[in-house]
Amino acid sequence: METTLTFCADLQGLPADASHAQLKTIHGALTKQGDALQEVAKTFSQTTDRDGGVAAANSPLIAAAMEHTKLASLGSLHLLAAQAEVLTPQEVPAFIDVTLAFLEHCNWHQVTIAPRHLGSVCEKFGQVCISEGRASEALLPLRSAAIKMDGDRSSLTPLHPEFLQCCIAAKCYSLGSRFMDDRPIFGVEPVATGLTPVHFLRHFYYGGIVYIGAKQWKGALDSFLMLLTIPANVLSSLVIEGYKKMMLVSLIISGEVPPLPKYASNSVTRHLKSHTSDYEALVSCFQAGDVKGLNAAVVAGSEKFIQVGLAHADDAQGYILNMVEAGEICAQIAYPAGTVHFREDTNTLSSTTMTARLEADLRSTAELTERVRKLEARLIVNPVFIQKMVGDHSLPGAGLGGAAGYSASWDDIGMGD
Repeated sequence: METTLTFCADLQGLPADASHAQLKTIHGALTKQGDALQEVAKTFSQTTDRDGGVAAANSPLIAAAMEHTKLASLGSLHLLAAQAEVLTPQEVPAFIDVTLAFLEHCNWHQVTIAPRHLGSVCEKFGQVCISEGRASEALLPLRSAAIKMDGDRSSLTPLHPEFLQCCIAAKCYSLGSRFMDDRPIFGVEPVATGLTPVHFLRHFYYGGIVYIGAKQWKGALDSFLMLLTIPANVLSSLVIEGYKKMMLVSLIISGEVPPLPKYASNSVTRHLKSHTSDYEALVSCFQAGDVKGLNAAVVAGSEKFIQVGLAHADDAQGYILNMVEAGEICAQIAYPAGTVHFREDTNTLSSTTMTARLEADLRSTAELTERVRKLEARLIVNPVFIQKMVGDHSLPGAGLGGAAGYSASWDDIGMGD
């Protein structure tokens, strides 16, 4: 513990623009002390229990993390990461408060040296905020942290799914959907961000739910399709749940469920239907116009299909306001009468606003096209990618082992550049 605090003190003496090599050296030294730090936290927790409960904020790791947040952020991050691994219920309130302060005041030049530690701290932070009923407090800190960690790379980070999960728990769907719309994902950088395939799965699963909550069906469908088409050797439970929701969203959009794209993994397309029989029965009756059969399917799977409708008129008003703000409809609410008047869209192709919007969309499209071109240029000459595309036709069977089949490194096919 003393050695860790010494490193924290050394970090305080570093300039704000300390070199990458200096920070990497300290990060490596602190990483070696991870097990020792966890033992310190465990010993303190056991002593606290025997003594009848000392104030949780007296945890040496939490107290040290708070003390060194601003000037020795890398040291504080290691302390919080160690504490997160052995966090007790008594220490949760202090951990939440210190992590909130850390995310607001930490030196990002330092903490981005340890992306996996940052991801583990934010994951535990999001979990305990949800369990303590404080998910709304985590929204802005996690959103800001995800943006800072990504920078201008438009890459997915481990903080993205934590933010979206808190949006769902806090029922702030519009905040989550705007975040996804404003910051589209164009790539993954596992080395720079500490991203794993599980983060990828969780991001697009939670993203689909966020879009459903915001009634943005097309966005939800796109998110679930991304979830279902990630290369995989086995079937994940997240993929199964995402497919169920995708079927219902597709019925809302077009009245039918389209087949999965041909580039979806064989292990996914081959085994999905065996896990979604209740939903398949509902879809078949819906598409056939069999009302009696549809009712029977709903009754048979009622426990899985339970949905909460609009409890009050205020809920309907809120949804309409969200759609107006998103530009999906043009309407005006007459509050005294409680009525809604729909108007024609005043934005025409000749308006200045629409012209600016079109120019922005064209620039965005050009940037995306260039990103895709560069990615294609890397992939078509990558021998690992070529082998996967033309030589691997013997994928193993499916299993519900979480995301165990997604353990292959993205670096193998050049996605980590």
